[in-house]
Amino acid sequence: MLPAGTNGQINLSVNLAGKTDVAGVVPKYVDVVTDKGSKRLNLVINVLPPVIPTLTDAERARGVEMAKADRQAVFKTDCAACHARPTTGKYGKALYDAACAICHEGEHRATMVPDLHNLKVPTNDEFWRTWIAHGKAGSLMPAFSTAEGGPLNDMQIATVAAYLNTEIPSLPVPAMTNAPPPK
Repeated sequence: MLPAGTNGQINLSVNLAGKTDVAGVVPKYVDVVTDKGSKRLNLVINVLPPVIPTLTDAERARGVEMAKADRQAVFKTDCAACHARPTTGKYGKALYDAACAICHEGEHRATMVPDLHNLKVPTNDEFWRTWIAHGKAGSLMPAFSTAEGGPLNDMQIATVAAYLNTEIPSLPVPAMTNAPPPK
């Protein structure tokens, strides 16, 4: 509260949930009421683009070793800045770009991380949902489901699976034949 006849700073809090993942301008307003009347103040909030940390080869190697020991490590400590936080409020392609492409399409993709565009097995919606939700024990692929300690809810997993199902065509399922095997 400011005493009558003075000026000063008015502190405001703005909930930017769901808006901080995109750089740009967020318009807001606040109504200020005084004994002399009210006034609507228009705010222009500049949201800066997220800072994507760059890792040295040594830092990347340390991260891979941590993930080998605990595949859920990517959702903990400093790793969460790249692997968990960017998933908030995202679905489909935007979520894939934030959570999956960082490893599967990254410039420094580890050799043990598969290129999803060149899988050698047939895929479908259930294939993608299973791998996203539960990951693969004994590998770097974490379980993204919140039920298993990951950052994604069932709806997010479903939208990424649907996106992958459309974006990455499945190999044909091998035809079953009754012909005898070749001699």
